[in-house]
Amino acid sequence: MSEQPPQTTPAMKVDFAKILARLTVISLNPTGFWGTVRSDNEDIATIYRDYLVVLGAITPICGFVLSIVSGGAILSSLVSMGVHYGLAIGFYFAGAVLVELLGPRFDCT
Repeated sequence: MSEQPPQTTPAMKVDFAKILARLTVISLNPTGFWGTVRSDNEDIATIYRDYLVVLGAITPICGFVLSIVSGGAILSSLVSMGVHYGLAIGFYFAGAVLVELLGPRFDCT
């Protein structure tokens, strides 16, 4: 019998340079950047995978490091980090739903 190698899923590749470039442009020139955003053909899953999952992890990771450095317990710090990360992703989703619901009221599409 021939053994088949185990199937692996491709690793998620995060392009930090792209994220930093987009954050810089939207911070310095938000009006001009919206044309770029409108022309992007990215679906919601791509936006979550490429941007929100990474950006949502920054604050919980920093809080975890601060907690450990200041002498906090590792287990409670990990739990806190997980809760904060889940809340961040949840609030991103809730904000997107709110914008989607309120958009027609302000003639936005």
